[in-house]
Amino acid sequence: MRTWMGSLLWFAATAVSMHGQATLHRHETGFGVRAPAGWSAQSSPEGVVMLPPRVTYDPNRPDNPELYIAGMQGDFDASGEGQMIQELSSAFVKSGVSITRSGEREEFAARGRTGAIYAWEFKNPQNGVLYGVKFYLTSQDRRAYIVMATGEAARIRPRDAQLREMAATMDYQAPKMPEAGPLADDTPLAQQWLRKLRGKVIKQFIGGGGLSGEKSRYLAPDGTYSMSGNTVIAADVGPYGGAPTASASSISRQSTQGRWKIRDVNTTT
Repeated sequence: MRTWMGSLLWFAATAVSMHGQATLHRHETGFGVRAPAGWSAQSSPEGVVMLPPRVTYDPNRPDNPELYIAGMQGDFDASGEGQMIQELSSAFVKSGVSITRSGEREEFAARGRTGAIYAWEFKNPQNGVLYGVKFYLTSQDRRAYIVMATGEAARIRPRDAQLREMAATMDYQAPKMPEAGPLADDTPLAQQWLRKLRGKVIKQFIGGGGLSGEKSRYLAPDGTYSMSGNTVIAADVGPYGGAPTASASSISRQSTQGRWKIRDVNTTT
């Protein structure tokens, strides 16, 4: 997956800590997800991408065996759950595959939270392999936490208990604001960019590898920034050979704050 980094802007990195046998991975926007022991977890613009041991993900492959993504939506209202699920599943539902299980909703309770599971399944008409897409949804303090699972149904189903646990233990911590300091390095080039960017909005357009979206950062004159964005990942899980390919979309609406600084790297005179 392709991410974008401005050569002149510095942003804080994510932090990783331990919670029992699970590894807590904190996304830059503040939400945390606990990946089971042995799983890999990596932040990307749309959320945290998680893979079980010995499983790899290829964004250019249409039949990845399994993929799990955690994300968060802010300002969530339970009455809008149906609309949110419709947005999440629209690419998959409209893909043209023959669906054998269509968005069935199941309630569940774990760790003192209630949640919902939505599941779709379809069969590869060439080899008969059953594929699945599942969304695990919980909410707390007007934030919706989502774990998306895509891939072969036989691989996803045994992960059900782990996925429920992940969704039920997701949390949020406001990103720590770095300490204030100079807004730019003391070089002519950095000072020039400071005059250009201070008080401006920078837009980041994301694309490639099944990923699309937009982020906007307002660089406030006092050195703080506020970021908001919408990102979508389409994870192809369909068959080869010209048959319909299903795409599961994970939409993450995010907002966060931090500090910005302009750095002059490798200046030549």
